[in-house]
Amino acid sequence: MNVTIKMIAELSDVSVGTVDRVLNKRGKVKPEVEKRVLAIAKALNYRPNSAAKSLALRNKAIKVGILSHVQPNYINHAVNEGYKGIHAAEREYADFGISLIYRYSRNFDVESQVEELDRLLQEGISALAITPINDPRISSRLDEVISTGIPVFCFINDVITQNTHYFIGIDNYKAGCVAAGLFNLLKKEPLDIAIVFPSLSLLGNAFRLKGFEETIQASYGDSLRRAAVCIATNDDITSYNTVKEMLAGHPEVNAIFFASGAAEGGMRAISESKLMGKALIVAIDPSETIRKNLLNGNIMAAINQNTREAGYRTIKVIYDYIMFGVLPQSSFIYINSEVVIKEHFLQ
Repeated sequence: MNVTIKMIAELSDVSVGTVDRVLNKRGKVKPEVEKRVLAIAKALNYRPNSAAKSLALRNKAIKVGILSHVQPNYINHAVNEGYKGIHAAEREYADFGISLIYRYSRNFDVESQVEELDRLLQEGISALAITPINDPRISSRLDEVISTGIPVFCFINDVITQNTHYFIGIDNYKAGCVAAGLFNLLKKEPLDIAIVFPSLSLLGNAFRLKGFEETIQASYGDSLRRAAVCIATNDDITSYNTVKEMLAGHPEVNAIFFASGAAEGGMRAISESKLMGKALIVAIDPSETIRKNLLNGNIMAAINQNTREAGYRTIKVIYDYIMFGVLPQSSFIYINSEVVIKEHFLQ
């Protein structure tokens, strides 16, 4: 069935002009009317002519802001994969006349992220995709943005806001639970686990740590024990020094949950501590370093966040919103994570 604006207007008991304003975001419409029109359009699976819509968007110069929590030269597998997904979607939708504007805050710097957000708003963006730093100043600023009618889409990492925003990424709490389960399945003796985590200024990392700790406490008793936690973030030198110091102070460690993005430095510290090949190691994300250690048997398994899919899906959701006026039904759009072992990478 070819659904028309006229049909939506009749079912919504409003004029064709009102439906047009709702679907194309032109002019003000009462919130209850807008909600009713969008619900009926969605129920009818209404899709406007994409070619005509694209021409209209070109005339409007629609802009979408993309804001990261780190600089472009920040070496991190999850971040880099996320942007590969964004760029893939950008190429796919290149003919629709929507521009992506990229901004990068200084690494994990809250004030810098607020400043870059304000610069994007000055550009006149219609939607925002952000990897937010978990800080009340960011939450407050995003609430202000959402209240102006600009939808916010958090990808890879989330943040808590009062107003509704959308998160695209894995269920980080569940990923922590899965990591705990992997240690239980792989153990041959009781484990004293050192937890090496990236910055907890990202909400997803905090949820992942919470899921891991609550699972070992609730389900595995004395067979899995937390020996130590260290935050190894930002760069390989910092990661190396932090991990080596932590392991020197905890000689009982015989297992490591390695969830840091600074993989090379941290893994070097583990090697120099004579634990490589002896300690049971589970990691996050198959970066080049993690993949190499999976293949040689130093790491038993890794949990892949699939951030490339998260980046791609974020842009697709935003384009659906701009093209069709459709927002996700749920504020959480979870990407499937997966456990990878060395056999995934054998030729």
